Parts: sequence; structure tokens; C-alpha cells
Amino acid sequence: MQSAGQLINEALQSQPASHTYALAASAARRLIHATARLYDNPNTILEGFAVDAAGEGRAAYWKTTGYSHQTATAFAYAANQSGIQAALIACVDKKNAGKSASELLDTLIPLNVKATVELKSAKDEAYWEDA
Repeated sequence: MQSAGQLINEALQSQPASHTYALAASAARRLIHATARLYDNPNTILEGFAVDAAGEGRAAYWKTTGYSHQTATAFAYAANQSGIQAALIACVDKKNAGKSASELLDTLIPLNVKATVELKSAKDEAYWEDA
């Protein structure tokens, strides 16, 4: 029996690219709005980056922090635009509190399956690097 994720992926793959983008972007937008209400952290710029990432089939993320954590915000922007590894290279600063790989990864909320897999892999690597 197929999982819900497999069924969704098959349905998306059978659609024209423009329709697939619209479905993925719409799902991401709904999840973003619900998550932003939960964390009280709306951010239209991050929403645009995350919706584009999801629509284009890339990993898409939201964040747990508000505007005051500028590094986490920049990290979420970079993760949506270039992926977690590039975001880690750009944002990690082991010498400053709140800017380690583990701390920044903990601020991300995956919005799609690709993001969930990428985030878990990055957290596993960060765990061993921090140990």
C-alpha cells in the first residue's frame, strides 16, 4: 500500500509543470499561514522565498523565530533560496551564541518532504560535528 506522500508525489508528477507549481505553492502557502499564526511571525519576504522553493520542487522552510533573530531569518532565506548546506556556510558562526549549526537548524520548520529529509540529514551531520 502506498503512503500519502507517495500518492501525492505521483499525482504531482502526472500534472503539467505549471499545475504542479501551483499545487505545491498553494499547499506551502496554507502551511505557512497556519505556522506563522502559531509562532506569531509573519514575514512576506520569507513567504515568497518558501512558496517559490516549494513550487519549484525544492526544499521549503519556515522558521520558529521572529524578526529579532536576524541570523535565523537570514538562514531561513538562504535555506529556501540555496539549500541548507549553502545556508550553513553563509550563516554559521561557532564563536557566537545562537549561530551554531545545531542552533540555526533548530529554527527551521520544514514545509515539504524534501525539506524534512534535507533538515534531518543536516541535523545528523551537525550533531556529530558538535560532539
